Amino acid sequence: MQTLQGTRTAAQIARTRAAGMVMIIRNVPPDWAVPIGEALLAGGADVMEITLNTPNALEMIADLRANLGEHMAIGAGTVLSVEEAERAYSAGAEFFVSPHLDTGIVAFANERDCMVVPGAFTPTEVFTALRAGASIVKVFPVNLLGPRFLRELQGPFGSIPLLPTGGITVDNAADYIENGALALGVGAGLLNWQSLDGQFERVTANAKAMRAVVRQARESIAAT
Repeated sequence: MQTLQGTRTAAQIARTRAAGMVMIIRNVPPDWAVPIGEALLAGGADVMEITLNTPNALEMIADLRANLGEHMAIGAGTVLSVEEAERAYSAGAEFFVSPHLDTGIVAFANERDCMVVPGAFTPTEVFTALRAGASIVKVFPVNLLGPRFLRELQGPFGSIPLLPTGGITVDNAADYIENGALALGVGAGLLNWQSLDGQFERVTANAKAMRAVVRQARESIAAT
């Protein structure tokens, strides 16, 4: 498997692991982006993606980079093509997440020393993504596979960087960490973003709760 990580990519991977989660923001009003980002930071979550199927996603990415770029890693999610990756990069995206495996997107990110997280669902797709130079592999939709799938992958492939995504909640997060997840892709399982109605303190509280679960799961692993 290729090792294509530059200095910036390696730092982004380390930051993602430290955060324990990549927050997935989808279909929120543009003027909520920065308040949500601020609320996530207050809850200890400093890696977030704006999905590109969100209206005005590129403007939101640019706004987040301008306002919070010194404190938070801002990425683009639901990146479906190299052309979309190019537009997101121009807007300020620092990393790219896809629901599928497109080796062109992986190559584009590696050429720019950006973290890239393609989606995979089978062992073949996971291995192909890693061999192509993926920084982390997004196992999606992981709720159809369960936490144990991550552990089984590490039998033949060794310790590999996995980001389970799809149906991750505070109640099941520990199971994914304990079965080998590098971090968690967390979206609607944390909070119904559309229902916030300006109550951004809920974002902070829920992010703190998820961070606590991740920390406790890692402490449990370390103690064994």
